[in-house]
Amino acid sequence: MKKLLLPLLVCGLFACKKNNDNPQTPETNAVKQEILDVLAGKPTLSEFSAAIQKVSITDAETANGLTIFAPSNDAIGAYDPGAKTMGKDLPDSTIKDHLVKGLIKLSKDTILTALSGKKLEVKKVGDTLYINGIAILSLPGAEGKIVFYTVADILSTPLGNTNVTVWDATQWSTEKRNGALLAGATVSLYLTREEYKNKTPRYTAVTNANGVATFTGVAPAEYFMVAGKGELSNTWPDANNSTLASADTLFQSTAEIANSPALAGATPGDFKMLDLNQDGVVNNSDRAEAPYRKITVGSGTTTSEKVLIGYPVNHTMTLLKTTVEADSILLKAAIQLGNVQKQLVIMDAVMSNDADCNGLASTWCAFDQFTFTASDATIFNIWANHYAVIGQLNRILLSLPAIQGDTLKLGPVTRSLRGLAYMQLATYFGGLPISTQITMPADISRSSPEATYAFIKNDLLASANGDLAGTDKEHYITVFGANALLARLSLNTGKYADAAAYSKVVINSGIYNLIGDTSAIYTETFNTETLYNIPRSYGSPFSQFFTVTRPGTVNFCPIIRYAEVLLINAEANVNLGDLENATNMINQVRMRRNIQTTGLLTADQAREAIRVLRNRESYREGQTFSTLVRQNLAAQELSNNGYKEYNKLLPIPLTYLNSYPNLTQNPGY
Repeated sequence: MKKLLLPLLVCGLFACKKNNDNPQTPETNAVKQEILDVLAGKPTLSEFSAAIQKVSITDAETANGLTIFAPSNDAIGAYDPGAKTMGKDLPDSTIKDHLVKGLIKLSKDTILTALSGKKLEVKKVGDTLYINGIAILSLPGAEGKIVFYTVADILSTPLGNTNVTVWDATQWSTEKRNGALLAGATVSLYLTREEYKNKTPRYTAVTNANGVATFTGVAPAEYFMVAGKGELSNTWPDANNSTLASADTLFQSTAEIANSPALAGATPGDFKMLDLNQDGVVNNSDRAEAPYRKITVGSGTTTSEKVLIGYPVNHTMTLLKTTVEADSILLKAAIQLGNVQKQLVIMDAVMSNDADCNGLASTWCAFDQFTFTASDATIFNIWANHYAVIGQLNRILLSLPAIQGDTLKLGPVTRSLRGLAYMQLATYFGGLPISTQITMPADISRSSPEATYAFIKNDLLASANGDLAGTDKEHYITVFGANALLARLSLNTGKYADAAAYSKVVINSGIYNLIGDTSAIYTETFNTETLYNIPRSYGSPFSQFFTVTRPGTVNFCPIIRYAEVLLINAEANVNLGDLENATNMINQVRMRRNIQTTGLLTADQAREAIRVLRNRESYREGQTFSTLVRQNLAAQELSNNGYKEYNKLLPIPLTYLNSYPNLTQNPGY
């Protein structure tokens, strides 16, 4: 009895053949025969034909026809290379994975059920159909009782697994060479770039507490991998969907940077980007179509990958840890804002007839003659530099909760600079894209003018209500400087009661007064007429431009000063019907300019007096054009220069319209 068990066991496991060289094949029904007839004319599918020949297909299964997904001979041979698989070796269940009841002509995403019971997921990406991640190579080629497709691989190919570990590269230090493991990051796998553009990943997983995203049951293939959390990512597409390509490695030292292709200004902790064109430097010529990073998931295997995420240049985007770091960034942002202010001052003067383009670069003549377009380089620089400053100010504000040290003044001062930056942009561009992030979101759109000015007001109020009574730092605003900017904002938006109230806070403080020697206004940083100034350098051509009527030493151009506050209060009171107070403010400024004072003015007389005094007080300080627009005098004063009504706002730079598709252009451009 024991001798009999071994042969029986072997036969049970391996289905022993009968001693018959010509075993019977399953009965062939009409639909099966039609399949064989089609396959007979396709030599590259002969192995699948042999597989179909041996499989049993019932009349019930073919009653409504069959849809066939036929893999090639090469695909069958690669299914199990060690065994040199042939069609006759495939088990019935594997063959039936490729057969579906009914006549199905695919054109869109759907889920099918094979005769084997296997679920088959069909997805359309661009013009290509995929089934369980495998490309469908041909559309239906036969009519009758079958619909026939060819596929690039066997649909029964064992699925694979992969574990992706995500590192937050912004947390780099000499002890953390990759940064820190990141929980809650999303990892997406895309079979094609078209899926990435359509935001339809094939597989998605989120990292656990150990920073690991686990994928199971993944169709074997090469995938594009995109990882991210919030603004952090390993892919940074521009408007043309091109990105710098991270090598998933960070620079560890300045010596390593010096001996490697690197982005200009790279520091330790920044990404090593791939020098794709091999010219020894990394710049915009090394951008590739996004996404770039690929991983391969094998059949029946588990792989492990890592990916570092962050910003293209980590050292300019990471959150700050101390007040010293934050104040250093704040000062740099203030200086950059001061530098772009010089461009605004020249632009405003040239547009308003405070100056013409003679003696300046020829590019300024477009503003003198109102021929500028959305492609103008000066307009782009004004916009781009303001938003670069805003991004760094947002960086400080986002860092505040974790910053070590006294941040009581830091927050209000930062918001005052951000409010000023947005106010300067809004004055010339109208409603703005409002971003509170370090980088502007790709889907950002413009806020209405009302919403834009409300945001600016909230920023300035945070400063006006902050602990900023006085400071010895030039780039720090005081509560009175913030109130002065609020008064300007209120006047520009027709909020006359607010303009009067905010300007009155400054006037009633008793701290500020008009300087008799007006040349001294621009030499001493903390004089009693300057309410707010930010540091900047004064090279050519601005130094020559600004000193035209200011002989002697000029060290700065104030952002706002007391004479403007008095004239804001006067204009607000005229519009509120309080001519007595308006006349009082006007006369204070007249006295300083040795202009005869007067008794109570009428509304028209007061408006004319304010216009004359503003022309004299604000000459080439960057306020004249916006004042003409606010007072509806721009067309009257500037039409001979080519001014049209739509020129009251500048065009949104074309580069930004192309990069941020939800932005809209100002009318007329």
